[in-house]
Amino acid sequence: MLNLISNSISNLTNLNHINQFVNHKVEVTTRESRITFNYYDFNYDICDNDLVLMDEYDKDCRVYIPLNEITLVTNLTDDLYTTVVDIKYKDEFGNKILSICCAESKPIPVTCDKCGYVFGDGDQIWWINQIGEYGSVYDGENISKKLCDSCVEILMDEE
Repeated sequence: MLNLISNSISNLTNLNHINQFVNHKVEVTTRESRITFNYYDFNYDICDNDLVLMDEYDKDCRVYIPLNEITLVTNLTDDLYTTVVDIKYKDEFGNKILSICCAESKPIPVTCDKCGYVFGDGDQIWWINQIGEYGSVYDGENISKKLCDSCVEILMDEE
């Protein structure tokens, strides 16, 4: 009995790993039936002893899993874009595995092409888009560069 309680507490603690998927587009797949559901704004709740997986975008899209039927939560990492969290549980038809994974691409940070500075929210990005003039080193080539304020300031001070 003590081991059963210990496993239940461990599974509830491991459920925290699905926090990383909240407000993201995810795929929820049932391995046995190979059915995949897309959740465009994923969320979950624990309500009346059930784990409820829901889509904030589509309020009718809900999956209920009784907490006392969850036997294992595995594949626990904190990398949203590469992890797949498996929830193993039992229902009236036998053992099931529900897999949750992010369905978004990992964002690529925008960086300054001169110094490598990673732009954050509110940072000024200076865009240079120009076709090289006739006879120049870049004759006819499309030149496209992103610069940060510091690099533009250095460039302007060189004049």
